[in-house]
Amino acid sequence: MVERVACVDYNLPLQHQVKSKDGRTILSNIHVPKGTHIYLSLGSVNRDKKIWGEDADKFNPHRWLEPMPPSVSESKIPGVYSNMRVPIIVCFFDTIDVLIG
Repeated sequence: MVERVACVDYNLPLQHQVKSKDGRTILSNIHVPKGTHIYLSLGSVNRDKKIWGEDADKFNPHRWLEPMPPSVSESKIPGVYSNMRVPIIVCFFDTIDVLIG
């Protein structure tokens, strides 16, 4: 799990729409107030079969030798280059883990 804190009020778009608890409303985004602690399960997203396919739970080095399918390239998974694709919505209060250079 990775923890982040929202720097601003933000309507966070969801990759897939979900039903509300009462089942009457379909949600495509969630309002995140400034100061909210956000926990990201990167282990789960890196094994999501909707993104990576049926072999998502297996190490498959061959997947990196070919162009990524749209389910991967358009998924906006957090990573080294992800801030080049999506708006920055969280503050990073921990150390820099990756340096590009």
